[in-house]
Amino acid sequence: MEKRLLASAVALALTSGVFAQQNVFKFKYLPEQHYATQTKTTVNMSLSIKGNDAEVEKLKSAGIYMPMVLKSEDNMIAEVNTGYATGDQAAFPVVIRYSNVLSDQTLNNKVLPARQNQLCSHYIFGKSDTEGNLKVDSIAGMELNDDIKTAVVKMLNKLQKRIAFPDKPMNIGDTFSQEVPVSVPIPGVDAQFKVKVTYKLVAIDNGMAQFAIDQSGKINFHSKQKDMYLTGIGDGTGSGTFKYDMSKSYITDMQSDLSFNYIMNIRNITMAGIASTSTSQQTVVASTSNNMVAAVR
Repeated sequence: MEKRLLASAVALALTSGVFAQQNVFKFKYLPEQHYATQTKTTVNMSLSIKGNDAEVEKLKSAGIYMPMVLKSEDNMIAEVNTGYATGDQAAFPVVIRYSNVLSDQTLNNKVLPARQNQLCSHYIFGKSDTEGNLKVDSIAGMELNDDIKTAVVKMLNKLQKRIAFPDKPMNIGDTFSQEVPVSVPIPGVDAQFKVKVTYKLVAIDNGMAQFAIDQSGKINFHSKQKDMYLTGIGDGTGSGTFKYDMSKSYITDMQSDLSFNYIMNIRNITMAGIASTSTSQQTVVASTSNNMVAAVR
């Protein structure tokens, strides 16, 4: 009888999650790996302007009519190779190459000049430790000034889609949140707002963790740019999913969508916009040898 009661208690504990497996997630590069990443981001925006007739006429004379419909598509292909690490906390070499970083845009169905990132086809050399801390050392054929360093950091953040996982273990159903900056797509205006992103662990299957993404944010800012005062209000919502390879400590698939509307005032002009962004990113991670990194150097 006592044995049966004990067995029942253990079964109940397992069912209720008392003895459920706990998992700690951390997003980082690992030694002796090859990462091939493709990222596609699309933006669709419709913007109407009302207000001072003289200002509106200036826009019309420049060939800009309302509503302004902006469509853009960014495509990025990147490869990362990591070398051999000695010791538990030793740094290992990292070589990054962007073979394609293109941005195509149309404004009111007029094709805008394509933009090619200056880092395309260059090799970026750095080091990473086993905790995921990455440092850029040099770029082949380029002097590493502050502007280039900033561009590299932005691209690496976009490549890695850095997510601040909690330090504590997670079980199915657990959530965590972080705030990320989002740019309002208005030509010639540098405007950002914060979006709260909540991630929920929904399943673990064959070493692959699946997360759901929920996004929400409020636009409410005041800023001065050159001789202009800019104010804006609005809100946005979105959703998505991503998959985390537990054996590779890396996100291998991510899909996310965000839609928002806003009203902005500049001088005597009011701008009302509706925008949506969609991002798709896939990464294939495969074990390799240190010879690949050595050959690049």
